[in-house]
Amino acid sequence: MRYLQLRKAVPLFAVTLLAWMTGCARPRPPDAGKAVVVFVDRSQSTQADRELYAQACERILSLIQPGDRIIAGWITDRSVDDFRSHVDEELPPRLPPKTITDIELQYKKRQDAWERDVQARREDVRHKLHELLSWESTASRTKIIESLRVAGQILGSERRPRKLLILLSDMIEESDLANFTHARLDDTFIRKEISRQQKAGILPDLHGVRVFVAGADAATLERAAAIERFWKQYFEATGAVMDPGGYSRALPKFE
Repeated sequence: MRYLQLRKAVPLFAVTLLAWMTGCARPRPPDAGKAVVVFVDRSQSTQADRELYAQACERILSLIQPGDRIIAGWITDRSVDDFRSHVDEELPPRLPPKTITDIELQYKKRQDAWERDVQARREDVRHKLHELLSWESTASRTKIIESLRVAGQILGSERRPRKLLILLSDMIEESDLANFTHARLDDTFIRKEISRQQKAGILPDLHGVRVFVAGADAATLERAAAIERFWKQYFEATGAVMDPGGYSRALPKFE
């Protein structure tokens, strides 16, 4: 009787062990990662903030992790056209953890190759971001809203669940849609402008996107406060999320 029970138990144990080993050997899916879109204001009014933008780019680089994608472009008077020259890079996802079926030496070689690849791509992104900052521009107007539509289109098709939009700008819109240099930015203006864009179908879709601003500025404190009020209500209307302190003259904590 014991012999029969043992004969039945051995195949079951073997199947269980095989399933366990197969499960251990199966590569785990890579981390979902995040998508980060960065827009750099290249208008003449932001010339004094180039060092601030460089510091922001270094902080953004430290934010990018394996599996992440970073897209960066300019805000100018021709934002859509200028975005054809931009940064779009991905860091390779993390290697699956070593399993009992991996050969130590081979896994170590894969790990070393992966680390070299990540480092090389980081340096490539750093180089391209600095090229972006050094690009000479004669732009005298700033189409931020137009840039936000581009960001919405990019992030709307992005498979990664976490999405960040970082704007390095004084946030002074100067376009045919709105001119913050002269407009009276009271609640009536803000409400009407958001409603107009919604009806025209041009309000950016940024649902679930976390937005950060560095470099916000204006000629007076009153004007700066009015511009900040506009953008906070505008981003809320687009479905974006802005953390407390996410809109700043200095560098906010991006994540």
